[in-house]
Amino acid sequence: DRLVPFLEGIHASHIASGQGDPYLTGTGHSYGSTTLGIALTQVNEGVVDAAILAGSPGAGVQDILEYRLEAGDAYVSGVPSGDGIVGLGADGIFGKNPMTLNGFTHLSNDIGDISDESVIDKLNPIRNHSIYMQSGTEAFTDIARVVGDAK
Repeated sequence: DRLVPFLEGIHASHIASGQGDPYLTGTGHSYGSTTLGIALTQVNEGVVDAAILAGSPGAGVQDILEYRLEAGDAYVSGVPSGDGIVGLGADGIFGKNPMTLNGFTHLSNDIGDISDESVIDKLNPIRNHSIYMQSGTEAFTDIARVVGDAK
């Protein structure tokens, strides 16, 4: 409930200050991605230009058409192992897993080999959950490209 007026306020303040229509990319990680997904169904048209969901338990929707985004402006990243949060939620609670939801552009899921080799680390089902924004990974580079792509 608080994210929608925040996003709309950023948009309105840019316009009111004479800076024009800002290019706004919403980026959400973990349950923040679900929150962003829900907000994208409520925010006014044209406020958010692109959205990135990383390490998401669910997209907050059952169909990407529920988002108030142009087609092709929703992105997702989810590492293939060590992130037990990706797609964790039941569809009815968190929305569908964005990794399998039609309409998302898939960013790199490559985080390199950053986990240690200990057995304890290898058994940790969420060992790679907080790596998406780590500088030097392909996942981070792709996220940065989307955020920096002010069309």
